[in-house]
Amino acid sequence: MKKSIIICLCVAVAAMFSACNKNDGVYEPAKKIQKIYTVNDDGEKVLAEAWHWDGNTLTSIDRYYGALTFTDQFSYDTKNRLISVENANTTVEITYDGNKLDEIKEYAKAVNTIEPAAKYDFEYKGNKISKIEMEVNFPLWDKEKSSNPLCYVLPELVPAVDQFVKKCPNTAKNEKITVLLTWNGNNVKSMDISITGFMPVSETVDLTYDNKNNPFYGMVSQMGSEIVNNFFLNKNNVLTMTMRIGAVQDMNVEYTYEYDGKYPTSVTSLTTDNEGDMDTETTIYEY
Repeated sequence: MKKSIIICLCVAVAAMFSACNKNDGVYEPAKKIQKIYTVNDDGEKVLAEAWHWDGNTLTSIDRYYGALTFTDQFSYDTKNRLISVENANTTVEITYDGNKLDEIKEYAKAVNTIEPAAKYDFEYKGNKISKIEMEVNFPLWDKEKSSNPLCYVLPELVPAVDQFVKKCPNTAKNEKITVLLTWNGNNVKSMDISITGFMPVSETVDLTYDNKNNPFYGMVSQMGSEIVNNFFLNKNNVLTMTMRIGAVQDMNVEYTYEYDGKYPTSVTSLTTDNEGDMDTETTIYEY
């Protein structure tokens, strides 16, 4: 099975939805991730990310694909909210409406245009995000180098959006993906996803959780690469994720964790697609 390709940027940043109503964009972790590893087909632990901190502020993340490939640099405003992420390939700009996330725009450096390669708009009900609208211009968007900032918001969305993206031709412009979120406490229990444009389709994603601490809770991070469960919207860790088109199951993912107290030290995901093909990935967290 193909691994998710929709995001190359695992950006750890903003404190988005903590129970004490902190401002969006401010990330103050109880435990600081230092390194993230994946396990290859030979069972070897391979460095994927190295995180760099200045006190409680995440300043950069080194990305490794065999060797150091690029570094994401984070910039903050006077309220210590993330306002930009930059690497050799892309620039991401983040704006707020008061204390809430408003809009994210992503630009490809290789293309001389003021038009964003991708744009994300957010709507709220109360203090929780209820709707995300994503617009992608595929001719400007390099999937292998792009930093899809939805990664900042909801990592569990990665496999579902990836299924949509694989259906779209690289020439497609202004493809729109809409995500409606339903909450259960501090976790998203379901997502209704629809795409308009080249191939209209709708999908529902149902999720269940453990009762342990998600180390990325309150962050805005990555969608994709090979890192599992880097979505930081949920307070707990995802146990199962089931994607359906109508009544037909499209994909199912089961997560198994090892913990140190209330925090996971590793997670293994077992993904089964609609043809019965299975794929296993293991990620290790070092604090």
